[in-house]
Amino acid sequence: MANVKIIASSTCDLDDEIVEELAITLVPLSVTFGETKYRERIDLTKNSFYELLENSSHHPTTSQPAPKDFVDAVTPYIKEGREVIIITVSDKLSGTYQSAKIAQKSLNYDKLFVVNSLNLTIGEGLLVRQAAMMAKAGKSAKEILAYLNENIPKTHAIAMMDTLKYMERGGRISKIQHIIGTILRFKPFIGTDQGYLVEKGRKRGKNEAIKALRNLGKQVLADPNVTTMLVGHTSSPNEAEELKQYFLTLHPDLDIFISQVGASVGTHMGPGCFGIAWTGAFDENWLK
Repeated sequence: MANVKIIASSTCDLDDEIVEELAITLVPLSVTFGETKYRERIDLTKNSFYELLENSSHHPTTSQPAPKDFVDAVTPYIKEGREVIIITVSDKLSGTYQSAKIAQKSLNYDKLFVVNSLNLTIGEGLLVRQAAMMAKAGKSAKEILAYLNENIPKTHAIAMMDTLKYMERGGRISKIQHIIGTILRFKPFIGTDQGYLVEKGRKRGKNEAIKALRNLGKQVLADPNVTTMLVGHTSSPNEAEELKQYFLTLHPDLDIFISQVGASVGTHMGPGCFGIAWTGAFDENWLK
């Protein structure tokens, strides 16, 4: 058993196989359709969420975990005397980090650490997976925290959105922006910048967007230090697999895996979205 326990917010969107293999504990965010509230990945699977998203008359809302949720998740490992690291979604996008900090203060346990990933979904997931792999390999909390502090600013996730409908429904963009984007067939690329979600570029039409995403990955993988990549999707497993296979043709030894984006992020991104995450350099010109 690893001495360091990794706990993450469900927004990391790692698939169940990775979560189980690396003994990661997830603290769920919640999503509400009308009067019905679901805990992400507990009461509602990812695929069931996308079925509801497309068919429900209610647009979902999301909510952060309560501090007590983190207290409950951490307490068993405090009793074992283990070091515990909580990694959360960016504090600029959710109150989850603040909930974890409140829990940390209330527990007053000097082996408990809370890390703001400054990212979300597959970007956060890449960091969580690496932290959990280091824990499994016997690294100390000090070593894992040093890795995270160094690599959080270098970790990027860029995704293509197939539709702006769900951003407009959730109030993230105006109806006018949605209409213009639809008419012009824009496919925006979104990513994080210092923890904020921002547009990184756009292409007209899905085919051009996929070409741009492939070119982005090719430029990223030109750096020999990039040895791991995560491909994420909301409900496009075929496109995600095609991206994975394309990048493997460029680098057969690449550590590359696929994760499906869950409810708390999928609420805003909608179906048909896919992208990549890595730790390394990024230049917005690579999307052109």
